[in-house]
Amino acid sequence: MVHLNPGANGHLATARVHWLNPTSGRPSEAAADVTVSDLSRPFGSTSPRLRVTYAAAFFAEVLRDSPYGRDVRLGDLSAIAREAYYQTGDAQVADLADLIERASDY
Repeated sequence: MVHLNPGANGHLATARVHWLNPTSGRPSEAAADVTVSDLSRPFGSTSPRLRVTYAAAFFAEVLRDSPYGRDVRLGDLSAIAREAYYQTGDAQVADLADLIERASDY
């Protein structure tokens, strides 16, 4: 969670993501700046892909029994993924929502 001082503006951080392509095994990287204005809109109005990433990342933290996943409710993550599926029609997002729902039964 980010807490901003009243009147804060401008650049906050640069987010960098590194991954291996699952097909080719090649490393990839992406980076983007995060500004105060990026944090001003509600989570539900962000892109469906961002919300899928959020759900997948926190689901991984829950599976790892990480301290970052201890306060996360799987039902909430499933609902986030399911709503993103309705907006994208992406079958893999539906699979993620189903997987999270099945995990919440344990």
